[in-house]
Amino acid sequence: MATKYEHRHISMQKKLGAVKKLTLNADPLHMKILFSNILDNAYQAIAAGAGSVTLSASRAEEMVAIEITDTGTGISQKDMKRIFEPFFTKKSHGTGLGLTICKQIVELHGGKLSVNSTMGEGTSVSVVLPLK
Repeated sequence: MATKYEHRHISMQKKLGAVKKLTLNADPLHMKILFSNILDNAYQAIAAGAGSVTLSASRAEEMVAIEITDTGTGISQKDMKRIFEPFFTKKSHGTGLGLTICKQIVELHGGKLSVNSTMGEGTSVSVVLPLK
C-alpha cells in the first residue's frame, strides 16, 4: 500500500513489535479490502509531503489490535456521527462506502472498529480482531 502513495512523499511508520508473526483466522480478501480502505483514507487525508501514517499493532489475550493513525486534516465532530453511513462522503470522488464496508468486515469477523479524530490533527482507526 505504501508504494501506491510513494510519489506523495508521506512517511509511513510501522510499530508491530511481537505481533509480526500472529495469524488471524480471517478471510484474506476481506482483510485486504479492510486495510486498503483504511490506508487509502489515511493517505488521502494528508497533503503531499506534509504528514505521516503510523501502523501499530498489539496483542491482548486472544485479540489483536491494529491501529492506523494519520496526521491529516481530521474529521469534524458533525461528520464523525455519519462516517459509517452508506454513501456518506466529503470527498469529490469515491462512493462513501469504504468505512461502511470496513465496519461490516470487522463485525463479520467478530471484531470491533472505532475511529477517533480531531480536526487539524488527524485520525486514528482501531481494528480489534479475535485471533481464533
